[in-house]
Amino acid sequence: MKFKILLFLPLSLIILLSSCSDDTTEIGNWVTLPYFEGKPRAHGACFEFDTIAFFGLGKDDDEYISDFWKYSFAQEKWVPAATFPGIPRAHCASVATSKKGYVGMGYEGNKDLSDFWEYDPIADTWTQLDSFPGGARRYASAFAIGDDVYFGLGTMDDDDIYMNDFWKYSNGKWSRATALAGEKRSHANLVNYKNMVYVIGGRRSGGPLSDMWEFVPETEKWKSLTKTNDQDLGSSDVPRYDACTFVSEGNIYLAGGTQGSTPLSTVYEWNNIDSMWIKKTSVETGFTRQGAGSFTINNIGYIVGGRSGVKYLDDFYRFEPYVERNPDDNN
Repeated sequence: MKFKILLFLPLSLIILLSSCSDDTTEIGNWVTLPYFEGKPRAHGACFEFDTIAFFGLGKDDDEYISDFWKYSFAQEKWVPAATFPGIPRAHCASVATSKKGYVGMGYEGNKDLSDFWEYDPIADTWTQLDSFPGGARRYASAFAIGDDVYFGLGTMDDDDIYMNDFWKYSNGKWSRATALAGEKRSHANLVNYKNMVYVIGGRRSGGPLSDMWEFVPETEKWKSLTKTNDQDLGSSDVPRYDACTFVSEGNIYLAGGTQGSTPLSTVYEWNNIDSMWIKKTSVETGFTRQGAGSFTINNIGYIVGGRSGVKYLDDFYRFEPYVERNPDDNN
């Protein structure tokens, strides 16, 4: 006599099993926008006011660049802004308050720079201010709290000396601010988020860093959050430098960058509740990308330009973090 064994499974389990496959849905969608109208470039200056983004300076495969461009989301196109009157440069630091944009330091091919400039978006003019008092350097970082701007980190003495200092520019004067409590670094990945500032990784002499620090404006102190490689993500490419950082739909994102010998295109979302990174859809360009411009407007993140190896880029993308990947959006 033969017996048949009947196995009854709950409907919910059947649905779950049937939905499992070797393919996983990629969450996060990159949408191609009108290409940048200036020369392809990397390591430029990028900042935003309301619904207008600015991108300029930087370097292409031939020269250091001094022009600036602005993208109007109302007109959906890039148009020229006032040319930067200082020395053409790359690897500078840039940031904007609600009223003015600021660019400082950088590298012009032969030496590091310490000059400091203010941009007025209404008058479309540049004004040179008192030089950065911390010394000439490249690969620095900047952030804004209200109408005050902070510049620091980076390297000095031909990329040999790493820094962890910060300086505040307020009401026309420089003053020393609280230094980053972690290791000295350059190429730090930095973003403003919910009235806080976050420094993510960066580069030291031994390679990429993986720590994350939060700056609390009320106390002007730095708080250590986590080391990005102290978690089991099944990936070793979270630590990086020279990446894009932006906020999109209320979360922090880290995109592209490099680990030195390993350029990256991967994208991660910071889960502030669980203090961990969640992998999202990689930048959908077929390229790794470092030294790109990035910004946030109306709670949406954007990236522009950068380089992939020796190829300099002029493409421009919007990131939709909770939409399934759609390759047709990249045509």
